Amino acid sequence: MRFSFLLLSIGLLVPTCLGVRYETLTSKYKRNIVKITDANYQDLLNNEDFDIVLYLTASSPQVGCVLCNEFQPVFEQLASSFYENLETHGLGSDDTKLIFAYSDFPDSRKLFQQLALNNVPKVYYYNAQQGIGLKPSDEFMFMSTDLLSTLTSWLVAKTHLSPELFALKTKINYTELFLTFCIVFGLGVIITLNYKRVLAIITNKRGWQAFSILLVILFTSGYMFNVIRNTQYIRTNKDGSNIYFMGGHQAQLGVETQIISVIYGLFCAGMVILVDMFKKFENAKLRLFGSIGLSFGLFVLYSILVTCFHAKNTGYPYWLLKL
Repeated sequence: MRFSFLLLSIGLLVPTCLGVRYETLTSKYKRNIVKITDANYQDLLNNEDFDIVLYLTASSPQVGCVLCNEFQPVFEQLASSFYENLETHGLGSDDTKLIFAYSDFPDSRKLFQQLALNNVPKVYYYNAQQGIGLKPSDEFMFMSTDLLSTLTSWLVAKTHLSPELFALKTKINYTELFLTFCIVFGLGVIITLNYKRVLAIITNKRGWQAFSILLVILFTSGYMFNVIRNTQYIRTNKDGSNIYFMGGHQAQLGVETQIISVIYGLFCAGMVILVDMFKKFENAKLRLFGSIGLSFGLFVLYSILVTCFHAKNTGYPYWLLKL
């Protein structure tokens, strides 16, 4: 009887000794997001001491996961806010011990294979287990545009923790604030000491024309799309060839913006020269042939622009010059 009791005690004690403890993990990572790789995923996901919110992503430019880049800051902000609120409010004796973790494809190929993932990003919730299997308890569905609020509501429902622990915290970047103050103060001093020169630059007609053209080019070439979506610069095929234009109007590469911006810039510069500068030439023949040559160059540029549009929309029926 005593021998059986001893074996039972050892059987219950071994998992406790071998398992990863919540206090050890939070101390090691300083309450930051835990990185899960092929080297540690079995020990962390098969535990009995804490629940895990696991974010599965693929940040490699070769993969080209736009939603991964969009969701990464959301997940990081929620995790950092949770850990900061945890220091203030703490956990009750019966509250769920929660760990935020992420796993990136290049470092977790075995884990991704065992989970049979065909697409990312994914957010899985793992309840504290008994070391059996890697099947998650639940999965967050990316169905809403307001990912932060829906993810917060999902976690509150899963953990049964107080919503106060998931309240967002905005950290003040004092270094950035100090640098901004120095820049503003420096510009103020320069403007004060060089008031007449600054006024001449501000009231310069050509300067405002160039600035307006630059803004038009940036907004029409897709620059804001790249900033908002954090798009990758270029995509590479499996055979090593590069893709410069993504088909369709819901996706774009960074290199597309640069190509279109250069075309628009050359087109605008040519139009300004054609309309404003050629008329000042005293030689009529030079003005005539220069205008004809530049007009043909603008026609070629516009043909290139239409060709680029065909790369985005192969069904477009019209062409100028097929380049």
